[in-house]
Amino acid sequence: MHAGYMFLKSVSDKRLLVVFVLIVVFCAKIPPEKAWNNPFDPHGTNYHPPKVFSKTDTVLVINDTVILVAEGSDENGTIAAYCWSFDNGSTWDTVSNSSYKTWVASETGAKTVLFRAIDNDGLASSIDSFKIMVHSYAPVLTPVSDMTAGQREIVSVSFQASDTVGNLIKYYIKTGNSSGWSDSSDSPRFDISNPEGGPLKVFWAVMDDDYNVVTDSFTIFFNRGPDTAAINPAGAFQAFDYNECLGSLPLSFYGTDPDGDTDTLHYTLFIGTGTGTLSELYSGRETEFVASGLPPSTSCDWKLRVKDLFGDSIEVSGSFVTPDFPGGPSGMKFVRSKGASFNMGQDEFADHEKPVHSVSFSYHFWIDSTEVTSENFAALVGTSPSENGSIPITGISWFDAAYYCNARSKRDALDTVYIYTSISGTVGENCVMEGLSINMDAGGYRLPTEAEWEYACRSGKTSLFYWGNNPLIAADYAWIKSNSSNTAHPVAQKKPNSFRLYDMAGNVWEWCNDWFDAAYYSVSPSADPAGPDSGLERVIRGGSWMHSDYFAQSGTRSKMPPANGNATIGFRVVLQVR
Repeated sequence: MHAGYMFLKSVSDKRLLVVFVLIVVFCAKIPPEKAWNNPFDPHGTNYHPPKVFSKTDTVLVINDTVILVAEGSDENGTIAAYCWSFDNGSTWDTVSNSSYKTWVASETGAKTVLFRAIDNDGLASSIDSFKIMVHSYAPVLTPVSDMTAGQREIVSVSFQASDTVGNLIKYYIKTGNSSGWSDSSDSPRFDISNPEGGPLKVFWAVMDDDYNVVTDSFTIFFNRGPDTAAINPAGAFQAFDYNECLGSLPLSFYGTDPDGDTDTLHYTLFIGTGTGTLSELYSGRETEFVASGLPPSTSCDWKLRVKDLFGDSIEVSGSFVTPDFPGGPSGMKFVRSKGASFNMGQDEFADHEKPVHSVSFSYHFWIDSTEVTSENFAALVGTSPSENGSIPITGISWFDAAYYCNARSKRDALDTVYIYTSISGTVGENCVMEGLSINMDAGGYRLPTEAEWEYACRSGKTSLFYWGNNPLIAADYAWIKSNSSNTAHPVAQKKPNSFRLYDMAGNVWEWCNDWFDAAYYSVSPSADPAGPDSGLERVIRGGSWMHSDYFAQSGTRSKMPPANGNATIGFRVVLQVR
């Protein structure tokens, strides 16, 4: 065991010796480090590239022009140029013999700028960088709220804006769908209008001295005034005062406004009755009103002003005819005669039409709008009508006409005016009433007095005819010899007078209630004349189809014995208002 141990120990020592020898031999073969002269080789003994000094991050305003300054050094030479890159090294901009670089901050955001130096040996320094934060610092606008204005209003708006790092130099404006902006202004105040009304979009902008432009918009709701209006009178009076001959008429009116329910309308109503002056009758927001004090059967002029909340308004005007007197007998027109006066007669012609004298009435009366027709006469008297029932009844005596008046009074439950003891002959065939007396206060139908007839015929005119003084247009109003073809015609075919009474001139003569006296006008009472107390003939008025236009004059008189009928004589009746 001892011998073996010694052997192993000897082998181990030998191995250690070999390793030691190898190490000594290897180390003896490595040569010493070699140095060489090469300024472009990083391992050269004289390699000394330039250096740049780090720059601090900075902040700029958009569109500002900045001068960037680089700093560097070189140990064994000089710096010949600086290189700048603004796109992360893709391209470089070299500035020789200067450390300054001019740059415009044209985009907002963080911009990383790379830079390096080049020395006189052409060596480049390592790349350094810094960041430039470009901010817009745009003007700050104070928003303008939407607003409302009158249709014709000029709205003056002053815009408000501020800028933290610059000055506001220009203001602009455009409206609606216009593509162009207004010319620049150094004033923030603009006048805006929209005569057509309706919403108007307003765009405005402000620019600072860095050419930053900021825009905003708002809407001006220009009022639109009312665009239509009308008035609708009722078809009948609500109430009527017969004594004053005036009624109360309900009126409704309306206006429309394109702004709809957002606008409240105010109405002012004016009404006049042909005098040329319109009086204000109503002012308010209601659309119904009862106009009092209106005469019947009268053309009324009106004007309606509709105004909205902004004061914009529309005015419309027109006319309407008030209703007839309410509750009157069928086919009759109300004649407003109470308290009225007129000049009766004419001085230019026959003596029995003279003198012209003033006549007044203490009452109103109704009068037939047409002459009594054959059909109407037959229906009450029991005779047979003519073939054309709308032709005036003719060929009857004054007594036949009086009998018809009594029959009409009885039909309407009124007292009869004509009182007699007996009738000779046949009614409708020129009968005669015996023992006749006339009760003018009875209240029933009767023939018109001559004064009532002329007042109704003239209908407020003082001319020769109720249409004027021109006989050449007589055919428009009357059937006379020149246009009648020698026959009577159906009633109401010609133009009426101002009281809307037909055939007061021409067609057929009309019996009046009065006895005829050629000198009566000289002694006639001025109030409510009823003719002489007695006579031989009764008055007829109006002319006929077989007579000239002279007899169609409003003041022309004629006469006929009351028992005689004639193919040219008919009548109409009146009813005194009590």
